[in-house]
Amino acid sequence: MTDPLNAPTKARPGTRVHAILARMARQPYGMCGLAALLLIIVGAVVVPVLSPYSSTAQDLHATLLTPSARHWFGTDHLGRDLFVRVFEAARMTLFIGLGAALLGSLTGVTIGAVSGYLGGRWDFVIQRCTDALLSLPSMLLALALIAGLGSGVRNVIVAVGLGSVPEFVRLARSQTLTLRESGFVEAAHALGVSRPVILARHILPHLAPLAVVQATTQLGGAILTAAGLGFLGLGVPSDIPEWGAMAAEGRDLVFSDPLIVAVPGIAISLAVLAFNLLGDALRDALDPRLRHD
Repeated sequence: MTDPLNAPTKARPGTRVHAILARMARQPYGMCGLAALLLIIVGAVVVPVLSPYSSTAQDLHATLLTPSARHWFGTDHLGRDLFVRVFEAARMTLFIGLGAALLGSLTGVTIGAVSGYLGGRWDFVIQRCTDALLSLPSMLLALALIAGLGSGVRNVIVAVGLGSVPEFVRLARSQTLTLRESGFVEAAHALGVSRPVILARHILPHLAPLAVVQATTQLGGAILTAAGLGFLGLGVPSDIPEWGAMAAEGRDLVFSDPLIVAVPGIAISLAVLAFNLLGDALRDALDPRLRHD
């Protein structure tokens, strides 16, 4: 007998994941984004381990070298190898981006689901607060949070993650307004299931695909915001390589040695583009209105 509290019968998880991957494989731009992302991840794992150079060791006799067989991207003003530093910095940048996207998605989706499901005064108050936060640029909101929390890796993750919460709230609320009128939610009401249980078992699981797509796309914005904070000297400590801080260190030499700024700038652009392309491909793969199989 079919359980009236659940949505229509779903495919097994393994089959569903395989179908999603198959649809993504038919998206050329999604595969390009995935390839770029894998390049960054593999480089971040392998290059700092295999390279004979340290990302922090200074060599004042080898400053501002041009690209060569020994230093593929050249060296900076302190003689540090740029090739190693850019991939070492990728570790921290991806860590901040993933942490911020996870924090923003979990917090925003939960608040948005509560707002859309409860409605009334709760919805009014939450949406007015969301409107106020959306009126501020994400960078400005992150700067305000950093000013209160202080710099540091954990505080950067919190500042960037909370800055993305309003977008998740709006998306989750709009989807919840549709879900709460669904048959399986009305059946749960009729059987006397409590509101917290309905939210946890029947609303939030249906918001997971939406959260995954938005979080993947938001990763690009989180990396860009974190790099902006690093460029302003408000990000991670100066002894930890980070793309924004690397660009800031070379801004005085941008005309004489542009590679010092270009290398981290290209890395930031590539990472943001990769996550945006991957997010678009995930959206197309998970949106039932765009499926042709």
